Amino acid sequence: MAAIFVNLLFFAWISRVSFRHFNPDGRSLGNTFIRVCSLAAVVVMIFVFSQNFLLPVQLQVAAIGILCLAAVIFFASVRETRSRNLDVAFTGSSPSELVMTGIYANIRNPMYLSYLLYWLSWVFITQFSAASLLFLAGFLVCYLYAAVHEERVLKGKFGSTYVEYFARTGRFLPKVV
Repeated sequence: MAAIFVNLLFFAWISRVSFRHFNPDGRSLGNTFIRVCSLAAVVVMIFVFSQNFLLPVQLQVAAIGILCLAAVIFFASVRETRSRNLDVAFTGSSPSELVMTGIYANIRNPMYLSYLLYWLSWVFITQFSAASLLFLAGFLVCYLYAAVHEERVLKGKFGSTYVEYFARTGRFLPKVV
C-alpha cells in the first residue's frame, strides 16, 4: 500500500511542477493527449491494483526505489532548466538555447526518462499486469516520438553544436564509453 501512496504523491508533484515549469502558452494537442492518457492510465492502474491489495514487500520496495530514482532525475531536470523558457513536448517550438549542463550533460531527455520510470513503477505495483505493460509501452512510443522530433528541430536550429552534443549523450540513458 505504501508504494501506491508514494506513486500517487509523485504523480501529483510531477503534474504540478510540470504545469508551473513550462511555458503556459506551450499547450498542444499532443501534450493534451499525453495528459489525458496519463490520468486515464493512473485510474486504470488504481483499478488493477484494487483487484489485488496483497503486494509483496519486494515489489513495493522495487516500485518505491524506481520512484525515488524518477524523482531525483525529474528534480535535476527541473533545476537545470528552471530559468529557461522551455515549452512542453509536441508544441513544435524550440528553445532559445541548448541545455547541456547538469543532468543534460549525459542525457538529452531526462524528463522523459523520469516519466518512463514512473510508468515502470506501476508495472511493479500492479504485479506486471498486462495493462501496466501496455501503458508503459505506449508511453515509451510517445516519448520516443517526441524525442526524435525534438532532435530534428534542435539539429536544424543549433547545427554542429547539437550534432556534437548528440554524439556524446544518450537519448534516455547515459552513453557508456
